[in-house]
Amino acid sequence: MATSTNDTANKEEDECRNILPTTAGPDPACWNILGMDRWITEWNTSPQACAQYEPWGNCFMRLTNNGAPGIDCLSIRSLDACPLPMVGNITQGPAEIWYGAWSIHFLHSYMIKLWLLDYPGYANRKYGWVANIPSVVGFLDSNEPAWSDDTGLHRLDKKVARMMNDTWNDPKYDENKDNVEVKFNRILYQALRNFTDGYGHFLYLAGNGGLLHSPL
Repeated sequence: MATSTNDTANKEEDECRNILPTTAGPDPACWNILGMDRWITEWNTSPQACAQYEPWGNCFMRLTNNGAPGIDCLSIRSLDACPLPMVGNITQGPAEIWYGAWSIHFLHSYMIKLWLLDYPGYANRKYGWVANIPSVVGFLDSNEPAWSDDTGLHRLDKKVARMMNDTWNDPKYDENKDNVEVKFNRILYQALRNFTDGYGHFLYLAGNGGLLHSPL
């Protein structure tokens, strides 16, 4: 007997929900199979215990981690502040939580990689902050990164490149090394804030599994 379209769709959804301790990482296709855009929107519009002025990404990670304190997915200097979603840890609930948390964690980890100038395709170009800022801008604004075909990260690369370029070309900008590092940190912080302050901005990157493709 032929398999119906509904049977196939149900099987795919079951596979996306079958998250085990041995699951290495999320399947980007599951974002659409599970209807993540709608789920995130409904999660956001239902009553939540977010603190006043708390960024949406931090609220999501905190509440889906059983309200654990200390989560800060805006910290550029600490990977531990935005914990890796693991079965039985972050994922106390439906599979949608796992995919949402993975996307936030990946975005945070990616920005730290930028801060360290230590990510695929660029690590061998580290020659110092001041000389490297224009080079980083050119790299991010090109199609060189391994994930350039990934819509979510491609958009993020372009936005960070524009922010860095505007800062570098500001005639009032002091090119002192320490100031470059401080300013770069602030740029990355602001980019993280822009994309995690509200679920709409987050979905701009995460839609279609846009933050679930490339390993760090």
